[in-house]
Amino acid sequence: HVTVTERVSKTVLGGIGLFRFEAPAGKPARDRMFLSSVVQSHTLDAPAFAAGLAAKRKLALLAAYVPDNRLLAFHHKLIDMLAEMGFSVVLCLSRAEGHAHAGSANTVPVSKADATLVKDNLGYDFGSWFAALTATRPTLHQVDELLLLNDSVFGPFCPPRALSDMIRDAEADVVGICDSYERSYHLQSFFLLFRKKALESGILFDF
Repeated sequence: HVTVTERVSKTVLGGIGLFRFEAPAGKPARDRMFLSSVVQSHTLDAPAFAAGLAAKRKLALLAAYVPDNRLLAFHHKLIDMLAEMGFSVVLCLSRAEGHAHAGSANTVPVSKADATLVKDNLGYDFGSWFAALTATRPTLHQVDELLLLNDSVFGPFCPPRALSDMIRDAEADVVGICDSYERSYHLQSFFLLFRKKALESGILFDF
Protein backbone atom coordinates (compact mmCIF):
# COMPACT_ATOMS: atom_id res chain seq x y z
CA HIS A 1 0.00 0.00 0.00
CA VAL A 2 1.38 3.43 -0.98
CA THR A 3 0.20 6.67 0.59
CA VAL A 4 1.07 9.92 -1.17
CA THR A 5 1.25 13.04 1.00
CA GLU A 6 1.79 16.64 -0.15
CA ARG A 7 5.07 17.73 1.45
CA VAL A 8 4.07 21.15 2.83
CA SER A 9 0.41 20.81 3.81
CA LYS A 10 0.68 17.10 4.75
CA THR A 11 -2.57 16.52 2.85
CA VAL A 12 -3.04 12.92 1.75
CA LEU A 13 -3.49 12.85 -2.02
CA GLY A 14 -5.94 10.43 -3.60
CA GLY A 15 -7.03 9.38 -7.06
CA ILE A 16 -3.56 8.55 -8.33
CA GLY A 17 -3.47 5.21 -10.11
CA LEU A 18 0.00 5.23 -11.61
CA PHE A 19 3.35 5.75 -9.92
CA ARG A 20 6.81 5.90 -11.42
CA PHE A 21 9.79 5.43 -9.16
CA GLU A 22 13.16 6.48 -10.52
CA ALA A 23 16.36 5.20 -8.98
CA PRO A 24 19.21 7.72 -8.86
CA ALA A 25 21.33 7.38 -11.98
CA GLY A 26 25.02 8.05 -12.41
CA LYS A 27 26.08 11.23 -14.18
CA PRO A 28 26.76 9.65 -17.62
CA ALA A 29 23.37 7.93 -17.52
CA ARG A 30 21.60 11.17 -16.57
CA ASP A 31 23.43 13.05 -19.31
CA ARG A 32 22.32 10.53 -21.94
CA MET A 33 18.78 10.58 -20.55
CA PHE A 34 18.46 14.37 -20.77
CA LEU A 35 19.96 14.52 -24.26
CA SER A 36 17.80 11.65 -25.54
CA SER A 37 14.71 13.57 -24.38
CA VAL A 38 15.37 16.28 -27.00
CA VAL A 39 12.77 16.02 -29.74
CA GLN A 40 13.61 18.97 -31.98
CA SER A 41 16.17 21.75 -32.23
CA HIS A 42 15.61 24.83 -34.36
CA THR A 43 18.37 27.17 -35.58
CA LEU A 44 20.75 26.27 -32.73
CA ASP A 45 23.26 25.05 -35.31
CA ALA A 46 22.52 27.80 -37.83
CA PRO A 47 25.34 30.23 -38.77
CA ALA A 48 23.03 33.17 -38.05
CA PHE A 49 22.59 32.05 -34.43
CA ALA A 50 26.34 31.67 -33.95
CA ALA A 51 26.98 35.06 -35.54
CA GLY A 52 24.38 36.77 -33.36
CA LEU A 53 25.80 35.17 -30.24
CA ALA A 54 29.33 36.22 -31.19
CA ALA A 55 28.13 39.82 -31.57
CA LYS A 56 26.07 40.00 -28.37
CA ARG A 57 28.27 37.74 -26.18
CA LYS A 58 25.28 37.24 -23.87
CA LEU A 59 23.21 34.05 -23.88
CA ALA A 60 19.90 33.42 -22.08
CA LEU A 61 18.44 29.93 -21.75
CA LEU A 62 14.72 30.18 -20.93
CA ALA A 63 13.18 26.91 -19.72
CA ALA A 64 9.41 26.76 -20.20
CA TYR A 65 6.84 24.03 -19.58
CA VAL A 66 4.16 23.99 -22.31
CA PRO A 67 2.01 20.85 -21.91
CA ASP A 68 -0.43 21.96 -24.62
CA ASN A 69 2.25 23.39 -26.95
CA ARG A 70 1.12 26.98 -26.43
CA LEU A 71 3.19 29.94 -25.31
CA LEU A 72 1.41 32.46 -23.11
CA ALA A 73 1.60 36.25 -23.35
CA PHE A 74 4.09 36.49 -20.50
CA HIS A 75 6.46 34.11 -22.31
CA HIS A 76 6.59 36.53 -25.23
CA LYS A 77 7.09 39.52 -22.89
CA LEU A 78 9.94 37.70 -21.15
CA ILE A 79 11.63 36.96 -24.48
CA ASP A 80 11.21 40.60 -25.53
CA MET A 81 12.73 41.76 -22.23
CA LEU A 82 15.75 39.47 -22.65
CA ALA A 83 16.28 40.70 -26.20
CA GLU A 84 16.09 44.31 -25.00
CA MET A 85 18.74 43.46 -22.39
CA GLY A 86 21.02 42.32 -25.21
CA PHE A 87 20.78 38.53 -24.88
CA SER A 88 20.61 35.90 -27.58
CA VAL A 89 17.66 33.80 -26.39
CA VAL A 90 17.30 30.02 -26.58
CA LEU A 91 13.77 28.92 -25.69
CA CYS A 92 13.89 25.45 -24.08
CA LEU A 93 10.40 23.94 -24.27
CA SER A 94 9.38 20.89 -22.22
CA ARG A 95 6.20 19.14 -23.26
CA ALA A 96 4.04 16.68 -21.38
CA GLU A 97 4.53 13.04 -22.28
CA GLY A 98 2.65 12.19 -25.47
CA HIS A 99 2.37 15.76 -26.73
CA ALA A 100 5.78 16.11 -28.33
CA HIS A 101 5.24 13.32 -30.84
CA ALA A 102 1.53 13.73 -31.54
CA GLY A 103 0.55 15.21 -34.89
CA SER A 104 0.31 18.97 -34.86
CA ALA A 105 2.19 19.11 -31.55
CA ASN A 106 5.34 18.65 -33.62
CA THR A 107 5.02 22.27 -34.76
CA VAL A 108 7.13 24.66 -32.70
CA PRO A 109 5.31 27.68 -31.22
CA VAL A 110 6.32 30.90 -32.94
CA SER A 111 8.34 33.32 -30.83
CA LYS A 112 11.06 35.94 -31.17
CA ALA A 113 13.63 33.65 -29.55
CA ASP A 114 16.84 33.23 -31.53
CA ALA A 115 16.64 29.44 -31.27
CA THR A 116 14.30 26.83 -29.82
CA LEU A 117 14.97 23.43 -28.29
CA VAL A 118 12.02 21.07 -27.72
CA LYS A 119 12.22 18.13 -25.33
CA ASP A 120 10.10 15.71 -23.38
CA ASN A 121 9.37 16.81 -19.82
CA LEU A 122 12.30 15.01 -18.25
CA GLY A 123 14.84 16.48 -15.85
CA TYR A 124 12.86 19.62 -15.02
CA ASP A 125 14.53 22.96 -15.77
CA PHE A 126 18.01 21.58 -15.17
CA GLY A 127 17.45 18.90 -17.81
CA SER A 128 16.45 21.62 -20.28
CA TRP A 129 19.42 23.81 -19.42
CA PHE A 130 21.79 20.86 -19.67
CA ALA A 131 20.51 19.93 -23.13
CA ALA A 132 20.75 23.55 -24.32
CA LEU A 133 24.22 24.02 -22.81
CA THR A 134 25.41 20.87 -24.54
CA ALA A 135 24.02 22.11 -27.87
CA THR A 136 25.62 25.55 -27.49
CA ARG A 137 28.89 24.45 -25.86
CA PRO A 138 30.99 24.84 -29.05
CA THR A 139 30.15 28.57 -29.06
CA LEU A 140 30.22 29.25 -25.30
CA HIS A 141 33.79 30.55 -25.50
CA GLN A 142 32.21 33.63 -27.12
CA VAL A 143 29.86 34.20 -24.16
CA ASP A 144 30.64 36.71 -21.42
CA GLU A 145 27.33 36.23 -19.59
CA LEU A 146 25.12 33.15 -19.41
CA LEU A 147 21.63 33.55 -17.94
CA LEU A 148 19.53 30.61 -16.76
CA LEU A 149 15.87 31.33 -16.11
CA ASN A 150 12.50 29.62 -16.19
CA ASP A 151 8.83 30.48 -16.47
CA SER A 152 7.85 29.51 -12.92
CA VAL A 153 7.66 33.16 -11.76
CA PHE A 154 5.85 36.13 -13.30
CA GLY A 155 8.18 39.07 -13.82
CA PRO A 156 10.49 40.85 -13.43
CA PHE A 157 8.23 43.90 -13.37
CA CYS A 158 10.95 46.55 -13.44
CA PRO A 159 12.03 47.99 -16.81
CA PRO A 160 14.71 45.94 -18.60
CA ARG A 161 17.18 48.86 -18.33
CA ALA A 162 16.77 48.95 -14.53
CA LEU A 163 17.36 45.22 -14.28
CA SER A 164 20.41 45.47 -16.54
CA ASP A 165 21.80 48.25 -14.33
CA MET A 166 21.33 46.16 -11.17
CA ILE A 167 23.10 43.20 -12.75
CA ARG A 168 25.93 45.38 -14.04
CA ASP A 169 26.42 46.95 -10.60
CA ALA A 170 26.75 43.51 -8.98
CA GLU A 171 30.41 42.53 -9.20
CA ALA A 172 29.92 38.84 -8.32
CA ASP A 173 30.70 36.06 -10.77
CA VAL A 174 27.23 34.59 -10.15
CA VAL A 175 24.21 36.89 -9.75
CA GLY A 176 20.66 35.93 -8.78
CA ILE A 177 17.56 38.06 -8.26
CA CYS A 178 15.63 35.67 -5.99
CA ASP A 179 16.82 33.89 -2.86
CA SER A 180 15.32 31.41 -0.44
CA TYR A 181 15.86 30.04 3.06
CA GLU A 182 14.02 26.77 2.37
CA ARG A 183 16.20 23.88 3.60
CA SER A 184 19.28 26.12 3.50
CA TYR A 185 20.05 29.55 2.05
CA HIS A 186 20.43 29.55 -1.74
CA LEU A 187 19.81 31.53 -4.90
CA GLN A 188 16.65 30.51 -6.68
CA SER A 189 17.10 29.05 -10.16
CA PHE A 190 14.45 31.37 -11.63
CA PHE A 191 17.13 33.85 -12.70
CA LEU A 192 20.83 32.99 -12.39
CA LEU A 193 23.53 34.87 -14.26
CA PHE A 194 27.00 33.35 -14.68
CA ARG A 195 29.84 35.60 -15.78
CA LYS A 196 32.88 34.44 -17.73
CA LYS A 197 35.03 33.54 -14.72
CA ALA A 198 32.28 31.28 -13.36
CA LEU A 199 31.73 29.73 -16.80
CA GLU A 200 35.42 29.04 -17.35
CA SER A 201 35.75 27.42 -13.92
CA GLY A 202 33.73 24.41 -15.12
CA ILE A 203 31.64 24.34 -11.92
CA LEU A 204 28.36 24.85 -13.76
CA PHE A 205 28.98 21.92 -16.10
CA ASP A 206 30.07 19.71 -13.21
CA PHE A 207 26.87 20.58 -11.39
